[in-house]
Amino acid sequence: MSMMIVNGEPVEIPAQERAQIEAEWLANTTPTRADVDIERDRRLALPLTHSVRGQEYQFHVDEKSLRRVTAAAADAKFAILKASLEDPPVDLLGNYRWQWPDLDFAWITVGGAPVLLDAHEVAALGDTFMNWEPALIYAASAIKALDPIPADYADDARWP
Repeated sequence: MSMMIVNGEPVEIPAQERAQIEAEWLANTTPTRADVDIERDRRLALPLTHSVRGQEYQFHVDEKSLRRVTAAAADAKFAILKASLEDPPVDLLGNYRWQWPDLDFAWITVGGAPVLLDAHEVAALGDTFMNWEPALIYAASAIKALDPIPADYADDARWP
């Protein structure tokens, strides 16, 4: 049994009936632009998923992490450019010591595991971070442009 307020009074109803009432209510409720903004912000707070050598990892996307990955990606792109100008050009693929000669470069996942990254992989991680927030903002904008906003606006299929 489950408690619900019906006509201002608490009423005990079976859980299955409550689920049906809630589903009908949701089906007949038109989402607002504010609902879409809340969903966008919820997704912005989630970890970012990025693939490295075919393996998916989740990374933090708080402000500090965004600043750090932006700086690391810039360093990686400069290292790639500098290596390409060497005579003969230096290939940094698979070289995890592209930034420091005595230390492998790694980025830490949400779970605390280090992921070794070469300069090209750091540059790609930076690009993923840079594209992630605008992609969610544009998806929210496209959803809010629909009239009416669909009841399934929060479904993953509508978001990057």
